[in-house]
Amino acid sequence: MTFKLIITVLEGREKRAFLQAQGMKLPPETTSSIYNRTVFWWLNRLFLTGYKNTLRFDDLYPLASDMNSAKLGTAIEKVWMKTKQTRQYALLMTTAVTLKWPLLSPVLPRIALIGFKYCQPLLLASVVNYVQLSDVDRDRNVGYGLLGATGILRNQSLEIRKGLLNVITGPVGCGKTTLLNALLGEIKISSGKVMIDHCSTAFCQQSPWLINASVRENILNQSPYDEAWYKRVIWSCALDEDIEQLPDRDDTVVGSRGISLSGGQKQRLALARAVYTRAPLVVLDDTLSALDARTEELVFDRLLSKMGVFWHFGTTVILVTHSVQHLQSADNIIVLGSEGHIEQQGSFVDLITRDGAVQRLLADCPPSTFKAADHSLESASHTIPSSKARMRTAPSLPHAAATTSLESKPVSDSAVLVYYLKSIGWYRALVFLTTSLAYVVCTSFTQIWVQWWTESKSPQDGSFLAVYFALAAGAIVNYATTIWCMMISIVPISAARLHWQLLDAVIHAPTSFFSTVDSGMTLNRFSQDMSLINSRLPVSMMQATPMAFQALAQIVLIAIGSTYMAVAIPFCLGTTWVLQRFYLRTSRQLRLLDLEQKSPLFSSISETLEGLPTIRALGWQERFERRNQERLDASQRPVYLLYCIQRWLNLVLDLIVAALAVLLVGLVTNLPSSTSGGRLGVAMLNILGFSQSLAQFIFFYTDLETSLQAVSRVKEFAETAVSEEADPSSLTQPPDD
Repeated sequence: MTFKLIITVLEGREKRAFLQAQGMKLPPETTSSIYNRTVFWWLNRLFLTGYKNTLRFDDLYPLASDMNSAKLGTAIEKVWMKTKQTRQYALLMTTAVTLKWPLLSPVLPRIALIGFKYCQPLLLASVVNYVQLSDVDRDRNVGYGLLGATGILRNQSLEIRKGLLNVITGPVGCGKTTLLNALLGEIKISSGKVMIDHCSTAFCQQSPWLINASVRENILNQSPYDEAWYKRVIWSCALDEDIEQLPDRDDTVVGSRGISLSGGQKQRLALARAVYTRAPLVVLDDTLSALDARTEELVFDRLLSKMGVFWHFGTTVILVTHSVQHLQSADNIIVLGSEGHIEQQGSFVDLITRDGAVQRLLADCPPSTFKAADHSLESASHTIPSSKARMRTAPSLPHAAATTSLESKPVSDSAVLVYYLKSIGWYRALVFLTTSLAYVVCTSFTQIWVQWWTESKSPQDGSFLAVYFALAAGAIVNYATTIWCMMISIVPISAARLHWQLLDAVIHAPTSFFSTVDSGMTLNRFSQDMSLINSRLPVSMMQATPMAFQALAQIVLIAIGSTYMAVAIPFCLGTTWVLQRFYLRTSRQLRLLDLEQKSPLFSSISETLEGLPTIRALGWQERFERRNQERLDASQRPVYLLYCIQRWLNLVLDLIVAALAVLLVGLVTNLPSSTSGGRLGVAMLNILGFSQSLAQFIFFYTDLETSLQAVSRVKEFAETAVSEEADPSSLTQPPDD
């Protein structure tokens, strides 16, 4: 017993005072006592911060180690590898097995809670009986391919010569890109095998993959900075003059998908990233096609010629190209036929002496297309056209500044509500409010009518039953009308009008707007914000409005239970106001932070998916997986704290209801003349539901405010995007490649 007492006392003490500096980084929930965690006391500092100041992401508590996405991902991957992945609900079962203990731990407390809830009617019946006695005597889905489908590439056997330039050419649609994807392991082959003796491969795909970062960050990416090598790569890819013309040189942010650069600049920047990695194998998928003739020749000379960087380092290069002018520089040529097979393979000298595809390609091109094979960098020292004429003046972006400036502003006051009401129409809003109020009046007055009916001296009177059915029918009709008005009338109208305003703003926005606005934010406007407006906002409004009327009606019905319970009305209203000031301010900011943290997560996932072949080829999977996990963890911090404060709200409301119930029972047992059995039954019935009604009202009201913030962002986005029909002098003209 003494030992248990000591353990209980020790568990009741805070642990943070005993921790070293490293332990101070733990979330307060982890180091709090059992009593602190029971009543969510550790959330008070977060509430005070949110009440006094604007919450920043750094103000949020970190997640506990057992909620780390990397740790959970490793655990679920282990179970997934042991599971029969083709069976139905395999992923669901894997998740359940991985999280079995967190899922099973609430079972016993939930059973106890259910037991207490079932005891409430017994308590209610006992109290009502006591008052009455006092008055009297005192499948899984399976997909199949087409049976007649045939492979794109068939009967191919090729050898890539190490340390040399290997060129793959052929007509459009013959499978050149598919062959590269098969070599990189991006496509599963039905038969045969691919053997590569390099673990790291630099891949430059046909559509250049760039992240929303600076020029230097796009080139370095996951590689360490080497100044001499960096400058050589810039020169080799003919980016030196372009970078000199940028506002912040190589610190200039290129925008989402390199929107602030021309097509040729984007391709050369992606090529520079591949060169900088110094990978032993470089795969280029028609990389030079986006360049003008002079720039293409210059880049080819500096990189792929016999005096180029790749030749100097003995790099194996696989180049897919439609241009035949570089065939004479290739050490190994592979020509694909239109049927997906290899027509010819060998050196340029061998192939031009034999009839076949190479001779046909050369015959279709004029002799001026070719240059001497033994060219050097000195002979190709011509300059490319002025960068000023080719490049787009990229604005100097503080990284992600545009996203922050448009996403972090708090929701407007009445202007946003007026903006939304205009999109749905004032008369529709008036019909919705009227039917919601009528529904609550019918449902609430039914309880009073039943009380009058039971206390009547002539309960057999048919008028009581008729009125009761009329009230029930009125409640059904008004609720159905409320749903129809919101879901059938309001939602389609507001969705169409708000979506059109967004679309119109994006269509007429100049290119410079997209270079300063992250694509993740634009994606958020059309996806998450419109989803909030079309789904969560109408549901929240449809729930919050009747719940507000319901809570007020329940307060009145509780006061009917005892004459002296009228003193509880100011207390309930005051408590609701305090909760609105204290809880909603923090909750609203957490929901806003939740939305803001999803933008970089969406952008990161989108960039990763677009550059997946490049990432896999270079072996950067772990690094990008770690980056996505970090952003996922960051996005989960406001979500988890939001759930925590919602549990805090439920606890506070349950304590308020418990206080009201104790007060009511105390009054009716000590002052039985102040009530009757029917009135007490109505009051106790409403007390049992008051906590849930108030909690649902606050929850849906908070959700409504969050959804209105989505309307605010849509409004601001539509007003911020400058139309191309504006002053032409304020718009930047696009460059030539």
